[in-house]
Amino acid sequence: MDINQELYQLQLQQQAFNKRLELILLKLKELESIPLIENSTPTTLSIRQVAKASGLHRNTVKKDIDNGVLKVVHRGGRERVTAQSADQYINPKS
Repeated sequence: MDINQELYQLQLQQQAFNKRLELILLKLKELESIPLIENSTPTTLSIRQVAKASGLHRNTVKKDIDNGVLKVVHRGGRERVTAQSADQYINPKS
């Protein structure tokens, strides 16, 4: 292959690369337009997480759920404590 053929092949490769780069940049602009979740705080916590954060035993937390002290939702067949309820439970206002 002579130098002109090599140069031509390199130009074709550069054109293909530039096309791929354009597609990547377009996709990146699409992704930039997707709003990010500002708050990464979970909306629910497990009973174990609440027990650990409160310093109480899991059974105590479960009893408080049964007594209506903590609000729960059912997700995937499990009880999850709402974040707001857990916050009020762990940090009670006087």
